[in-house]
Amino acid sequence: MAFISLVLIIDCNNFFLKFVLWVPAEHDLLKFRVALWGVCSLATSKEWYEYISNEYCHRLGPFAWLCFYTAAIEVLTVIKCSQGQFTAPFPWYVKVIWACISVLLMWLFAIAFANSRLEAEASINKKSFNPYNPDLDIREHGNKTK
Repeated sequence: MAFISLVLIIDCNNFFLKFVLWVPAEHDLLKFRVALWGVCSLATSKEWYEYISNEYCHRLGPFAWLCFYTAAIEVLTVIKCSQGQFTAPFPWYVKVIWACISVLLMWLFAIAFANSRLEAEASINKKSFNPYNPDLDIREHGNKTK
């Protein structure tokens, strides 16, 4: 969910930055920004996939963190430069839809958290081989020559 949210925020930032900073749609700066995000997304998606699919990978890589921070700076730029531009309140039905989506997501996160705890309790007794940090048993056998 975090990766999907990050991708959607980056896509929305393209349109919000264009609107808030008054940049024409055909400007080369926007094309460069999209191309740069496209190149960065290759390494970032690889790091995210490795983090999610590999049980021995316990942290995200530098490209994922760089994308987080760059998207955060873009969001903060949009918030700072849009003071007084978006004054109309949301309609009531939009608020209701977002409230329902939020409740559904919290419920799904609670189910996923409970399932992950059950899996963790079941795998406590099971010893597995970790290729990134092998449990080696090194004993000295003396100098045996043939």
